[in-house]
Amino acid sequence: MAAGKPTIRILDRPSSVTAIVYWSDAATCHYGYQGWRLAGAEKDGQCALSGQPVRRGDLVYRPAQREPSPRNVDAMILASAMPETVEAEAA
Repeated sequence: MAAGKPTIRILDRPSSVTAIVYWSDAATCHYGYQGWRLAGAEKDGQCALSGQPVRRGDLVYRPAQREPSPRNVDAMILASAMPETVEAEAA
């Protein structure tokens, strides 16, 4: 894993507006099962999954927990980059 670039996996899509994300960044944090929710982007940034630019107002998924703030609180995944379903992994 490159320094500063997190490993991200979409584990589940409980609904069209929520996702369960695996997020691991060796430099800052690790969340094995983190809830994310669809919202409008509050500021410009970059999609953590695709690398595409995010503009204020774009639909994005963000970490749902606000208090205490997770270390990746400012991370965003564009709604257009979020897979609609998650394929089961082979055992």
